Amino acid sequence: MGRWRRLAGLLALLVALLATRVAWAHPSLVRSEPAANSTLERAPAQVAVWLDEAIEPDYAHLSVYDAQGERVDRLDAQYVPGFQPYAGVAGIVVSLPPLPDGSYVAVWRVIAVGDGHAVGGAFAFGVGVPPDTRSPLLAGAGVGAEPDLTTQLIRFLTLAGQAVFLGAAAFRSLVFQPGLAAAGRAGWLARREAFLVEHRRWLTISADIIVGALVTGLLGALYVQARATQVYFWELFDTRWGIIWAARAVVVLAAAFLMEGLLDGRRPGWLGWLLGFGLVLTTALTSHSSARPGLAGPIVDVVHQTAAGVWVGGLVMLALALAAVHRSQPAGPARGSLSSEWVARFSGLAAASVGALLATGLVLAMQQVPDWDGLLLTAYGQALLIKLGVVGAALLLAGYNALGARRRLVGAGIRPAGWVAGEAALLAGVIFAAAALVDLPPATALGAFENAASDAAPLPYEVQAGELRVAGEIIPARQANNVFAVTVTDANGEPVRQAVVELRFQARASALDRTYTLAETGAGEYITSGPGLSRQGAWQLLVSVARAGVPVADYGAVDLEVGLDNTARLAGTPLPGALRALAWFNQYGRLVLGSLILVATAGWSWFAARALPDRLRPGWLE
Repeated sequence: MGRWRRLAGLLALLVALLATRVAWAHPSLVRSEPAANSTLERAPAQVAVWLDEAIEPDYAHLSVYDAQGERVDRLDAQYVPGFQPYAGVAGIVVSLPPLPDGSYVAVWRVIAVGDGHAVGGAFAFGVGVPPDTRSPLLAGAGVGAEPDLTTQLIRFLTLAGQAVFLGAAAFRSLVFQPGLAAAGRAGWLARREAFLVEHRRWLTISADIIVGALVTGLLGALYVQARATQVYFWELFDTRWGIIWAARAVVVLAAAFLMEGLLDGRRPGWLGWLLGFGLVLTTALTSHSSARPGLAGPIVDVVHQTAAGVWVGGLVMLALALAAVHRSQPAGPARGSLSSEWVARFSGLAAASVGALLATGLVLAMQQVPDWDGLLLTAYGQALLIKLGVVGAALLLAGYNALGARRRLVGAGIRPAGWVAGEAALLAGVIFAAAALVDLPPATALGAFENAASDAAPLPYEVQAGELRVAGEIIPARQANNVFAVTVTDANGEPVRQAVVELRFQARASALDRTYTLAETGAGEYITSGPGLSRQGAWQLLVSVARAGVPVADYGAVDLEVGLDNTARLAGTPLPGALRALAWFNQYGRLVLGSLILVATAGWSWFAARALPDRLRPGWLE
């Protein structure tokens, strides 16, 4: 009865975790008031931001600073759920005293409910004058926690430890024990006790390594989370992330105490499966898989991680079993037959795992990267491409190993475990890539165009307006609110003062036409801000400079192009390779993706059929 009570308790804990509300991963700014890079005639009474997902109410921060870096808000920032007029999204609002004209910076920082990540941002706005988008405070706000190697290594240990542990449970119950029973019936083990002693020695070492990885990952995650969120670690237990961490700690401690017995079979196999499932579930509930409302995302991710664990951990356990046979049994066909039996059984299990891995991976990838733009133009999409490349290499090597392993193992004197080293190394690379992806915002968390990245590079341009030279900058040169600054000099290089400078933006493919009059801020220096570039495509910028005593204004023109990445460039500027690839994928991508899915399905089906035991294999494969 005690065993069943423990099982019921663990199941209740896991059900409670599944019932926890999930949210989108990595909050991004949907809208702000004032809008980023905007110029206001009068000082606002408050600053508000709206985010596209749930955040921890007690850790929602919003502050406002002037151009000298002095804080000017009333220190009364408040979290407002379902902030109007954007019902259903989280908001933060802070009130302001009467502000003088000048440039200001709003800085926000939150902790996501879904994955516990600390996310932040900053944007400028101006009162009476255009904002200074290059403010030192804006550039060095440091509100976003940057991923580093320490964080990635800790997460790698977590993912690798749980994958090997879960794979060990699957391997023992589905491959090792049935293969050992077959060996006993066929008389393949001449020295059974010697093999068991040798195998247990390898498993003891493995148990210590797995426990070390799980415990280090558990404690390291607490340290990394406290550092990233800038709170004391005990405050984390008031958050959803902290509750899930505590549940994971229970599972890790139970696994640590029982590890050696679970690996060598002295503990029941179902307990290893249950603890492995608990590890995978707590990981899924604090990752990007919790990005969509409901349980679909975490469930798909649990299946994905389980399939990966069966493949990765099973491969490690297979290598240990083969090494133990090689070291404990005399060379001969019997030793090769046992090794071949294990390889055949594991190949079938791995084929099923790879099928589930590919199917769930495709679903998760489409959730996090819904279009070609996200795949080719975001850091998350580019990292995902690298991961997929490593996965492809691992699959090719796994197929080669599985199809040729039985033939190589049947003879005597064969090196039994060396052929898995390359495959294991590639899979370790896949796990590290997965660890790095967790720190990157998914391609769906891009935020609104008007809240473009504050550190985007400005676009400089020069135009000749009659006898005048106009040198301008568009900051941040994106499809958003921009600051437009120009310097006007005459033929002698002297600044042109007290002129009326206008910028007119005309879209080539539509009737969009906006004109801005710039304010003089210095000798020959003029500035304004606004959403002059509001769509992708070709634009013409007309510059007009009217001077007192000159009857006709001086005009000049420059051609611009807003690309698929929503960045403005001078017309004719060579595009990055990613943008050229994006244009091609927008035209042919569906055909390519469909073809790849068909090829992958056919290849996996052929491999799965080849991995079947001889008695079940179709004759046409021989």
